[in-house]
Amino acid sequence: MPAKGRTVANSKLIAGFMGPLLVAMGVAMLLPQFRGIFTNSTEPLGVALAATIMFVVGLYDDLRGLPPYGKLLAQVVAACALIIGGLPFNQIPLPLLVVPLSIFWIVGVTNAFNLLDNMDGLSAGIAMIVALTLAGYNHLQGDRQMAMLC
Repeated sequence: MPAKGRTVANSKLIAGFMGPLLVAMGVAMLLPQFRGIFTNSTEPLGVALAATIMFVVGLYDDLRGLPPYGKLLAQVVAACALIIGGLPFNQIPLPLLVVPLSIFWIVGVTNAFNLLDNMDGLSAGIAMIVALTLAGYNHLQGDRQMAMLC
């Protein structure tokens, strides 16, 4: 337990992932390995739109505060941007359930990572483990571009 007077009651990291987001998107668009992804598909646009929505809402929340239902609504809108961009879960056997289950999954994973963010580095560490696992899986499946994106 820290000594009295040594704690910060209202500390927030404002716009924490703005730099990495901009760098990652810029590098991905410049690398020749990704040109096919950015020219032949709407998926990167959906990802960029969803990330931008979440960034703007997160920045607004950091600066002004946003009630939980506002954050949930933004997550649903961002999930819809991913789906419209071409990233629904097509493995679901019932076509009527593809969109609702995709939204439910995306919002659920988003909130799971948000809940993991209570300790420094935990969320980032788990995200790195997941990304490396997906990269390895995609590499073994022969999808080199997706492996590099992970």
